Amino acid sequence: MASGGAQRRIVRCPGCGQAQRKDCDGNGRLLGGIAQVFDDSPVKAYRVCPRYKGRYQRRGQKFDNLFDPDVEGKERNALLEVPATWRSLTKIRLRELPDVGSRPTGESLGPYESFQVEDVIRKDGQHFLKLAGKTGWAFDRGIVGAWDGKPICERLG
Repeated sequence: MASGGAQRRIVRCPGCGQAQRKDCDGNGRLLGGIAQVFDDSPVKAYRVCPRYKGRYQRRGQKFDNLFDPDVEGKERNALLEVPATWRSLTKIRLRELPDVGSRPTGESLGPYESFQVEDVIRKDGQHFLKLAGKTGWAFDRGIVGAWDGKPICERLG
């Protein structure tokens, strides 16, 4: 111990290894907004720490959803409404059942073809679309090639 007083221990930030700032959470986030002014604020806004040496991952709620937390859920549920008109963005082979592993029917939709949907089933991150007037089901996300995981059709209107 140094004479005349207690020695102060430096707390190191686990994210960058430097002395941890008061507004640092150790995961690449610095308090921002109203949380900088009021320590006891229930609203916490963060910004990226410029010294952080990891991969920054956003957490929490988007500001747009603060007052209407189910905005994304409402948009997702709108995709389930039928009857509806959809449009393909690429060629889509129709399936016998609402399952990506189901056998193709032999029919398909052409790129930018509009079609009527009479039923929608949401399963495993996919929306399976039962086409009116055709035998088979389409789904809204690609499963192979350049379209893998990307939207292959969109709801119109």
